[in-house]
This record gives sequence, structure tokens and C-alpha cells, in this order.
Amino acid sequence: MSTSRKGVSLAAAVTAAALLLVSACGSSSSEGGSEGEKTGKDVSANVRGGDQLARGTATKGGSLTAAVSTPIESLDPTQFIGFGALTAAHGIYGQLMKYADSTGAAEPDLAESLTTDDYVNWTLTLREGVNFTDGTPLNADAVIAHLKRYTSEGATAFDAGSVRNAIKSTVKKDDLTVELTTNGPNYEFAAIFTGQAGMVPSPKAVEADPTGYAQNPVGAGSFKVKSFKPGGDMVLEANQDYYDAKLPHLDELKLTTVPDSQTRLSGLKAGDVDIAALSDPNALNQAAEDSGLTVLNQSSPGYYVQLNLSSAPFEDERVRQALLQAIDIDALTKAVFDGRGEPFEGWFLSANPYKADVEFPKHDVEAAEKLVAEYEAEGGDASFTLQVLGNEVHQRMATLIQQMLKKVGIAVKIDVVEQPVLTTSAGSGTYQAQMRSTNVVANTNVSTLSDRYDSASMVNYGKAGIPAVDAILKDLRDTVPTERTQQQFTDLQQALAEWIPTIPLSEQNEAWVVKSKVGGFPGSTFQGNEEFDPTTVWAQK
Repeated sequence: MSTSRKGVSLAAAVTAAALLLVSACGSSSSEGGSEGEKTGKDVSANVRGGDQLARGTATKGGSLTAAVSTPIESLDPTQFIGFGALTAAHGIYGQLMKYADSTGAAEPDLAESLTTDDYVNWTLTLREGVNFTDGTPLNADAVIAHLKRYTSEGATAFDAGSVRNAIKSTVKKDDLTVELTTNGPNYEFAAIFTGQAGMVPSPKAVEADPTGYAQNPVGAGSFKVKSFKPGGDMVLEANQDYYDAKLPHLDELKLTTVPDSQTRLSGLKAGDVDIAALSDPNALNQAAEDSGLTVLNQSSPGYYVQLNLSSAPFEDERVRQALLQAIDIDALTKAVFDGRGEPFEGWFLSANPYKADVEFPKHDVEAAEKLVAEYEAEGGDASFTLQVLGNEVHQRMATLIQQMLKKVGIAVKIDVVEQPVLTTSAGSGTYQAQMRSTNVVANTNVSTLSDRYDSASMVNYGKAGIPAVDAILKDLRDTVPTERTQQQFTDLQQALAEWIPTIPLSEQNEAWVVKSKVGGFPGSTFQGNEEFDPTTVWAQK
């Protein structure tokens, strides 16, 4: 497998970018404790900054049940799919590229190689003899058809806009080779294919039923669908023709929807569930005290308020500054996360190696009141609607923010929406403010930073930009990852602090909790903290 460049190693550049992601995750948290933390056995840190589990030697066979927090509705990788669906998608599709377990670098998976001479013109070579589970070949035509759908205006995958920004053209060279051209040098291009853009569906299945495909997915991954009731449970069974004959380990993985953390914990204790993600602090503390459960802490996501800077009231810097000063993130974090979180201070997560101590307005209710009064004295209206998801964390945070802002004269209406609505309104700019979360990728991946903050980006949710940020992002994009400096990232964080495009809130510690029946578990992937790749999971016999 080759990922080389003439004179410059693509693997080295991608490794450097990936290691930034790893470092940004931070090390495994010991808060709350876990079986691995208590005994020092079986649990170790993975390259993503979370805990992974390995009890003994991996074995073939067996069935496990995982509880997911959101219903699985769609499994079309070009559309938005939730965390539970992402777990299923990893098994059904695999991906063209994956992050190496040992280094965190993007390396070939269903692809044989991805090479470039200039980081603009790329050659993607596929493995020979890989077929979808309907018998059709995974070839260049399938990849091109997938990317055409992925970059279309109708695609709603979380990074569809970013991929559309990145790819200029795709050309078939032969049955196993695709030549891609990016819109300018892109040192992090390989990482695109580690997510949904690298999850290629069978074109035969898509063409046969375009509207129903999302409920009848066909891929070339380690698992295939045995049964699926949209909105209900899903059962995956091992793909006996998977290209790697050693995988998967499991014969079967059942995914059941259990929205409430306490109910997921009850399922674990009762033995109805073997694997579950928990974020509720009370549930996690209870799990840590149960000798029959192992708590695998994962990297912390950061919650923030995304602002639409193109319209009132957030086009005015005084209102943005008032929010930053009115919201007490220390009190918010303590109330919501009960010791399993920390304030999100600044625009990079606390464990990020490039995080800088930059100046921005601190909590000051009196100063916030004056800014709001000044703005409204000129005829402005500082009230706004905050879109949030229906999960426990969003609900708690939104209520506290509402109370804090009321004290400085800002009325907040809370609008609970589904994830597709949140994504669609962010892309179209038809919102005022949204509660969102960021993982490590958004904090060190320059392509992602450019997507979110560059004024020319099609997926800049703030719908605005400033010259200082644009210039720093261009400088970072033009610099080889191994040569990027602390000063560049410090300058970026200071410029963001002066601009205030978002309001940082809290960092949260999340965990997977597993029963003793689970032998091996890799922890969360880079995509999010509530999904995992089932390919290497195994059951104890």
C-alpha cells in the first residue's frame, strides 16, 4: 500500500495532521474511575485519546447488543445519519481510508492507495476483488457515482459541504483507479475518506430504489444487514466475503435504540445490553461503582453556541460580547456535568497542544447589561431564538443560558429541533443561534477550521468572516502540516477571540460502558463520541 509523494511523504503530512487530532483529544480521563483504571488491566489509551479494551485474545463468533441514543432512520451515507446509524454504517460500508490504530494517520482500507505529487492532483487506487454484498464490484464507477451524489446540493451528510468545497473533479482512469483534483493544495485530503465520504454504497442498489435505499443499504464492509426496522432495532450479521478474512470477529451485532442514559444503564445492569454510551454524569458515576461494568472514558467534546453573524442581533459585536460576558461557563459546567466536565475557555479544547491563552471578555454581568442597554437604546432587539436538540445536555444547557441571559435583559426562546433541521438551517442561514458541539477535528484540522470560519467557505455557518481570520487560515493552508507553528495557531485564536463568531461553553467527559461479555472494544472513532466501528469488536466466550 503506497501513500507516497515524490520528494515529500504524504503519509508523513497526513500523520502530522492526524496526530494533531490525537493530541487534541487528551489522555484518558480518570474521573469517576473504571475497572481498567482500578486494576490496570485490559484498558489502555487508543490513538484517539480515549480508552480501548482488550481482554485476552480476539476470538471469532458470538453476538453482542449495543444501545444507541438516537433512532436509526437512514443509512444512506450521503445523507445526515445519527451516531447509532454511524456505528451501523461503519460495519455495512467500511471506508476507503481509515485512521491507523498505531499512529492515528489516515491509511488505506478499502482503497489500495491514495497518492499525490502536489496535493492537488490525487490518484485513488482500489483493492482488486472487493465486492459489495449484492455481488457487484467496488470499482471506480461506484466511487465516482458516490462522490457525485455526495457533492450534490441534495446531500445532507454532516461534511457534504466540506467535501463539495474540496473536490474539483473526479475522472475514471481504469476500473480500479480514480483521478481526483482538489480546489487548491489540500494536505488533509486523505482524511475526507475516513468518514461518510469514504463509505461507498452499491450503485446497483441505489439505482434500483433511490427513495428506499436509505432503509435498504448495501455496502462492502465487514457486516451486512440481517434485519432493520427504521426507527427501531437493527441486526447486523458478519459479511463472510469481507476482504479481510480475519474480520469481523462477531457473528452478529444488535443495535437497539434507548434514548435515556439511565435506561441504558439499567439495561447494562440487567444484562439486556452489552455496550452503551453514557454522558449523563449521574449514570456514569453509578456505572463506575458497579463491579460488573467497565467504564471506557473517551475524548471530550466541546459545546458552544453557533451564531448567525449575517443578521440581527449577532451582526453587532456588542451583542456577541454581551453573551460571552453574561454566560457563566464555570457555573454552567458545574451544574450540567457535575464534575465530569470543565469550562470550554477559548476556541481550542483544553488538551489541544496548540491551545493558547488569548484575551477575550470574561464573565461580567454588569458589563453585559451595559452593552445590551446600549444596543437596544439605538433601536436594536437583543432577543433571539436558540435551536437545540432534544437530548439531556442541550436541554439543561439551554435552560441555564436562558436564565443567565434574562439577567442582562436578553430574552431567549428555546426551539427544540431534530438534527436534520439543525443541519439544514445552519447551512441555509435560516437561524439565529444554535447549540452545537465540536470534537478534536474542528480544533486542529485546518481544512475544517477553514470550512467553519473562512468568509469564502460554503459551509461557514456564521455566514460571515473577517480579513484577519481569512489571512491566517490561508497562511495555515499554505504551510505543510509538519512546518505549522504555534504562533500561527495563537494568532488564529486571538483573531477569533476579537471576532467572537461563537460562544464557547463547556467540555464534557463521555464514556462507553461495557459488560464483561465484551472482550475487545476500540472506543469511539474520530467522527464522534457516541459511535464506534464494530469490525474489531469481539465477545468473550
